[in-house]
Amino acid sequence: MNTIIGYNALDQLYLEADFEYKRLLSPSDDPWNNLDITLLGEYYPVRLLDLSIEIINGKTRQSSDLSTYEATQRLGARWYILQRGHNLFKLSAGTDGAPKRFELSNFVRFEHRNFDYYDDMDPKQEWRFRNRTQFVAALNKKSFNENRMIRMLADIEFFIPFGKDITERYASKYRLRVGPGYRHNYRWRFDLFYQLDSSRDDIHDRFNVSTHMIDLRVILVF
Repeated sequence: MNTIIGYNALDQLYLEADFEYKRLLSPSDDPWNNLDITLLGEYYPVRLLDLSIEIINGKTRQSSDLSTYEATQRLGARWYILQRGHNLFKLSAGTDGAPKRFELSNFVRFEHRNFDYYDDMDPKQEWRFRNRTQFVAALNKKSFNENRMIRMLADIEFFIPFGKDITERYASKYRLRVGPGYRHNYRWRFDLFYQLDSSRDDIHDRFNVSTHMIDLRVILVF
């Protein structure tokens, strides 16, 4: 579950604090759980391009005998192929045949992950590349800015680690998400996603661990 507080500081600057708790619901006697706090800044220099910086601090219970503390710094860039009446190849607003109710984007991020272990293991770090392709559609309104707008989101994200190996229970390498969202008004938005993670601990292993997740997001924007 995510509880998100956002603030539009300027026309081109958006700030956000995200409090996220995750827990593995299974009959296992060794449940995985995690709490992350993410601080985000997004800057919009030109149409169809967003730049982002994130700072994440979190604690994860990987297993009964392994817990980790993670501090991650992340830089990202999102470019839109379609965005609310604009497209990447023709920028005239609302006249290029790109419906305002659709968005198609690609989000590239590089992150530096630092792990401390609550046992005798030495701290470790790695760099990881992430690429997410996302499609969003407004279902009952003509644009994303209208109140009581219901939307549908679907995306796929790939994770490519490089550098030192990090010991963790679920090192996701690709992720699928789909689900509806609801914009009640400017301040309040809600999302409910189904998420499938396929993961492996080593590049030579097969994707033999899958997790099914439900993620509820509550967003308050000032």
